[in-house]
Amino acid sequence: MTETDGGLRERKKRQTWAALREAGLRLAAERGVENVSVEEIAAAAGVSKRTLFNYFDTKEDLLFGPDPEEPERLAAIVRALPPDAPVWICMREIVLGFVATHEAKLRLHKQFRNVTPSGVLEKALTACAAARHPGEGLHARLLTGSAMTVMRSAFATWQPDQEYDRLSVLVREGFDLLGAGLVTEGPHQA
Repeated sequence: MTETDGGLRERKKRQTWAALREAGLRLAAERGVENVSVEEIAAAAGVSKRTLFNYFDTKEDLLFGPDPEEPERLAAIVRALPPDAPVWICMREIVLGFVATHEAKLRLHKQFRNVTPSGVLEKALTACAAARHPGEGLHARLLTGSAMTVMRSAFATWQPDQEYDRLSVLVREGFDLLGAGLVTEGPHQA
């Protein structure tokens, strides 16, 4: 087998994975998680049920599990930032990049779980904090925890009947508030 064949095989695998995820998210959003079967998801993606289980262990994994390409997408955001950008700005951009590429998944999380998916995002934030503050375990952990708190708080505040862009606005506001030390006057203070 040539290197090109391997590249083609990997590309087809990624396309199948993406088709299954998209079909599952779309059907679950239309009918509800409990009203969609793995057979229906496989059919909508144009593959067999057996093929679906080659990619995902369960329907929940298909709908809510991590995207295998997500770590690289988030790392690309970090690489695109200036090396001297403040770590808090870098973390904000990672969270905003995550939000920008996960509308269907976050809407489904909000509707059925009301919790923020966090595994891949938290790992990316941890890597960013550790790279910009090496050897400072507490500082890096506080930065990561604070950034995740912004995401969780923005997600909890955002409602699925609001425009999806509202979630990004809330994330930005949260980072601005924490960055200012939570001492700025809010809209309800005079």
